[in-house]
Amino acid sequence: VPAAAPGTSGEGGIFRISPRAKGLAERSGVNPREASGTGPRGRVVEADIRRLMKDGAAAAQPAPAAAGEYEEVKLSGIRRAIARAMKESLAVSAQLTNHHSFDATSIRRCREEFKAAGGELAGVTLGDIVLFAVSRTLKNHPDFNATMPEEGTLRRYRTVNLAVAVDTPRGLVVPVIFGADKKSLIEISKEAKELAAAARSGSISPDLLQGGSFTVSNLGALGVESFTPVLNPPQTGI
Repeated sequence: VPAAAPGTSGEGGIFRISPRAKGLAERSGVNPREASGTGPRGRVVEADIRRLMKDGAAAAQPAPAAAGEYEEVKLSGIRRAIARAMKESLAVSAQLTNHHSFDATSIRRCREEFKAAGGELAGVTLGDIVLFAVSRTLKNHPDFNATMPEEGTLRRYRTVNLAVAVDTPRGLVVPVIFGADKKSLIEISKEAKELAAAARSGSISPDLLQGGSFTVSNLGALGVESFTPVLNPPQTGI
């Protein structure tokens, strides 16, 4: 029988623990002196440490809420799909976010001029202007207008298929403005609104929810100034 490891507490002032129990306690991070020794002469054995670990885990569990204190809501299929996609993205993609400030004085002035002009221009929003700018800027950064269909392969697109995140009652969907780099500001503005409306009504074609080469997200309507978006695989940027 291995010699007991002496301590300063326990029956007779001696704390006894077997080497295997001591090693398990060190690996699991529990205090072996809290265990009730069931071995010879009150020695703490491996089973005592495992019992302590189990009791500690049970004690760490929150007390069940009383009936009527909560409501359980089953997630819709699309929300479950979103959750899986987000977890998968974080698990397999290198996530990097840059936050920058931008002087929007000129764009805001432009927006006011559009509103004053009336007609089709009056419906152009700041978000539409951002979409237009991104569709042009991406051509200068081909590694971002791209996807990684498989490890070690970067697929650069010759056109910008701009995916636009849209919040709907069913969850987040991302319809695509195909060939956005070849469309005017007014065309992008109209199409973005049509896609958003179709997405919210649930009538959008599945073909318009795939094939994006880059995504634009937006929480500005909620007063959010900066946030960390999650990549929409296999895209390389958002």
